[in-house]
Amino acid sequence: MTKTNRLYCLTIATLSLLGTVSGGLADEPAGQERYRLRYHFIPTQTVHYRVTHSADIAVNVGGNPGEVQHQSDSVKHYRVTEVDPQGNAIAETGIDYASMSAAQGNQRARYDSRTDETPPQQFQGVHETIGRPLLRLKLSPTGQVLKAETLDGVHAAVDLEASGILNIFPVLPDEPVGVGETWRHNFEIDIVASQESPALKRRVKLQRQYTLESVEGDIATIAARTVTITPIRQPFQEGQLAQRMVKGTLQFDLKRGVVLSRQVSADALIPGAYGQQSSLTLKSSHEEKYLTPDEVKTALAVPASVQ
Repeated sequence: MTKTNRLYCLTIATLSLLGTVSGGLADEPAGQERYRLRYHFIPTQTVHYRVTHSADIAVNVGGNPGEVQHQSDSVKHYRVTEVDPQGNAIAETGIDYASMSAAQGNQRARYDSRTDETPPQQFQGVHETIGRPLLRLKLSPTGQVLKAETLDGVHAAVDLEASGILNIFPVLPDEPVGVGETWRHNFEIDIVASQESPALKRRVKLQRQYTLESVEGDIATIAARTVTITPIRQPFQEGQLAQRMVKGTLQFDLKRGVVLSRQVSADALIPGAYGQQSSLTLKSSHEEKYLTPDEVKTALAVPASVQ
């Protein structure tokens, strides 16, 4: 893989992560009000989010610097098709629209699914998913994925672990929690074990940690961060995880049972990420915001400049 392709690969993911769920026990300070956090799935319900993402990635190898800047704006959704008596739901996920840009040196690439029928090569995989169901999920009321399957017609190259489609549903605690309490969600991903053997994979366990920071009315504010559980001692492997080591906050509507917003960011400097006399610098931000039906119409409208 060339340096250019490697840099682009680091920036194409616009959403977050998919992994194997492992529930964690909440820390339990005593003597305070406790809150039961649950998704309230409703048959035929469709929930939309606007997603904005930016990443600035700089790689320096042997004194030869390279930098990629990536930005994206998209709308994603989940649609509930069934809900059983236990509150478990069958939901389908998808991306309604995406506008993306990437820049490296004098190279520029742009794509807007509302106007571009033929995207640049690096956005082809995203283009093939727009407006089509991606996954069918069986979800518990705490957001744990009980079953996941791709739907017919989705391009085989779609990388479910990198796409982050399941991260629409942060995993909620099994038991009621109070302000200041923490719960955890473990998951696994595969990374390339070494730069010399790109076909050799290593499975790595990560953990998302959530802390209930406050509750005002029906709105819970939750701090979130991702950490590594598997020891990582090689800078090359650390570099692959840099965009996943995010921290930030999300807001959850206790009454309606939906995530209202999420803001996370990553900031890393990794010496030796691509061998001696190399470094990787990363700054990224990711924001999701719940959309009302009117806001969805506005977001999906063709820009006035091309109408």
